Amino acid sequence: MADVLNGWKVLFEGGGDSSRVTPQGSCWGGNPYSISELQSIGGYTSVSGVSVAYSESGATANVTFQTNKGSVTIGGNDFYKAFNLRAPGRIALKSGLFNIEKK
Repeated sequence: MADVLNGWKVLFEGGGDSSRVTPQGSCWGGNPYSISELQSIGGYTSVSGVSVAYSESGATANVTFQTNKGSVTIGGNDFYKAFNLRAPGRIALKSGLFNIEKK
């Protein structure tokens, strides 16, 4: 999950080339960031907790993570985009209403 947060950091807060925040692997092409490259930009190395808030319109409003850098809250739409670009194994969120849990 830290890789997704680092991708979000580059996409929405800057600090790197957002065009390189793409899935890893030969199928996508281009020059995607490696996990370690994104980590050196974003600085997130671990996630210890997560909570989700929902809007009255039936979508995920925001996701709050407890990380090695403290608490970070990400808007639901922004997290949706970052997750779908960097999630491992090509898993994807299919709607704006989702839940995230830490096992």
